[in-house]
Amino acid sequence: MFYLIIDVSMDVKKRKVIIILIGVLDSSEVDSKVLSVTFHSKVDSSVVIQSVNDSLGNLFENKVPYDKMILVVTDQAPYMIKAIQGLKLFFQNLNHITCVVHALNLLCNAIREDFDLVNDFVSNFKLLLSKAPKRIKIYQESTNLPLPPEPILTRWGTFLESSRFHWNNFEKINLFISNLEESDEKIDRINELYEKNVEKQLHQINKYSFLVEYIKKLEEKSLSTEIQYATIEDVSSKLTTKYKKKLKEILNKNPDFKNFKKVYESKKELLKFAPLSSVDVERSFSRFKLILSDRRQRLTEENLEKLIFIQFNNF
Repeated sequence: MFYLIIDVSMDVKKRKVIIILIGVLDSSEVDSKVLSVTFHSKVDSSVVIQSVNDSLGNLFENKVPYDKMILVVTDQAPYMIKAIQGLKLFFQNLNHITCVVHALNLLCNAIREDFDLVNDFVSNFKLLLSKAPKRIKIYQESTNLPLPPEPILTRWGTFLESSRFHWNNFEKINLFISNLEESDEKIDRINELYEKNVEKQLHQINKYSFLVEYIKKLEEKSLSTEIQYATIEDVSSKLTTKYKKKLKEILNKNPDFKNFKKVYESKKELLKFAPLSSVDVERSFSRFKLILSDRRQRLTEENLEKLIFIQFNNF
């Protein structure tokens, strides 16, 4: 039995890159390896299907064991959902899981949208210190704090992590703002948010900061399938009714999340370490970006693919 993890990114020349990882399910800890790296001007469901078929055809010399591929993990992009639906016509035992860490990040985004004052406060405070060495010096001298974690939407859970920092250090940050003798749009907006009682919202949103730890836990390598499912259930048990319902809605859109749990229960030993997240492929993209810096744009796609194989598969 084997699994695939598939994701799409973009290189510095704005081409789409499909990286496919493969791993064996045999009761031991999974060890994902790069199966293929392909470059495209655009990606849709048919391109993903073709990439999977070509990759597996090359690996198995056109004798693909269709009944042996039991799991594929992707993000929740509509074209990816459509692509795996197409692949199921050939792979009769295939289960499609969309990354559970992505699911928790979608929940974090839903929480962020509900706390508009906090979102505004964190964004303006980030801008206030951006490219401002004088303000950063005043900030560090008046608070004795490190710079706040940057809320980057493409990095899972960072908004809640930043919100927690602002809540835990609210008084010191308030002191810093009051020590600024200058005035501009960002400072004025932060002071407006103080008047609108952003402190109350920071306190309320901090109740969900536990999601940061659960996201980090699910990002660990070689978690057992049991722990991954149990982690999602644990998250749900700690949520308020509104966000418990939201998480359920997100997971209901995860094609085979519930069904694969039944498959796992029937084959626990074999599927002991089945991945439910695409974290491994995210790691491959990190290594890909280390290789393809702005100084290496002249590398051919063939040589890039070889370097990624060497970098990731021997990591």
